[in-house]
Amino acid sequence: MITDSVRGFYQIKDKIYTNKLLALYSNKNNDEIKWNFHDDLFSQQDWTKRPAGTLKDLYKQRAQQLRDSYDYLVLNFSGGADSWNILHTFLTNNIKLDEIYTRWGSAERKYKSADPFDIKEGNLGSEFEYAVVPVLDYVRKNYPQINIVIDDYSECYQQDFKEEYLFLSDHYQLMPSPFRYGRKSEKEIALENKNKKIGVIYGYDKIRCKVENENFYAYFSDGMSGSYDSDITSNRKFELFYYSIDLPQLPILQAHYIKESLSILPLSMDIKTIKKYRDLYTIVCYPEYNRDTLQVNKLLGTHISNSDSWIHSYNPRYFKSWKWHYDQLFNSIDKKFLWQPQNTSLNTGVKSSNSKYYLIGKITDYEKNNLLNFLSI
Repeated sequence: MITDSVRGFYQIKDKIYTNKLLALYSNKNNDEIKWNFHDDLFSQQDWTKRPAGTLKDLYKQRAQQLRDSYDYLVLNFSGGADSWNILHTFLTNNIKLDEIYTRWGSAERKYKSADPFDIKEGNLGSEFEYAVVPVLDYVRKNYPQINIVIDDYSECYQQDFKEEYLFLSDHYQLMPSPFRYGRKSEKEIALENKNKKIGVIYGYDKIRCKVENENFYAYFSDGMSGSYDSDITSNRKFELFYYSIDLPQLPILQAHYIKESLSILPLSMDIKTIKKYRDLYTIVCYPEYNRDTLQVNKLLGTHISNSDSWIHSYNPRYFKSWKWHYDQLFNSIDKKFLWQPQNTSLNTGVKSSNSKYYLIGKITDYEKNNLLNFLSI
């Protein structure tokens, strides 16, 4: 059995899959699917015990751990809070980072302008101008030794969508997904040819929390993009910075930070600014991140995004071939595994799978109300 995938594995009865979409497509009897995210390792931890130190300490420890493991480190940078915090950790602790890799489709600007104020998910492309570029400019000026790569994948749409792309990006099936992951810089390719050890860092992910009766639990969610396992070689590894099996204390301490914040929410924070779980998480776990940075709302699902609408104008053939292939695929998957926004019949992608729930501790009514009244988890 293949059970050592960095992203865990999916189990349908006695069959094991590392690709979720392939698992769902193969599930002709519509049996329940279970995601095992290193259950054995994380179940051995005492989640009720708060790890020593601070999150800053563990972020630094994780960055140094990665530095000590590889010849060349690549950070996939989106400008969001998760990847920003990783970059901040490396820079402020003087831990060497070799490359920052970011991506966008510049052709979008032929059809829609960047907008620094629109936070609808259709404005996702503007995060490049207003969240990514300012950081890259700072790095160029102050850390010129870091290789900065901007991967413009616009040319990838100048073709038809191919059947071989169907399972390439696994959990996400958006139009750009086959080209957003697995691509490499010339420098990385050259080092890979020399058998250098390469670590590719992704900012996955925020520990999730839930309340059941009087208990506060933490868990992992599988919304991880890209066909990472197919890009792994003996010398090139995909590294989750936060969901790390090499530093399990990190997500545990994040969960304790979240729980502790619930007892002081109105006193310590502007409650009006906390509308979603990611708002609370960012304030508590990434306190140095500038929350005025443009961050649009999350995508409609794993398959459909208004932010990709320009591709239809850029190359209608690509759009039509993408839609045809995925209509065939999703029509073969039972709707109970698909996500439908309320009051619509539109399937916007596959539902997330969650790990086991890990008990953090008892929760008071006051803490519970703060979590349930102000946050959407």
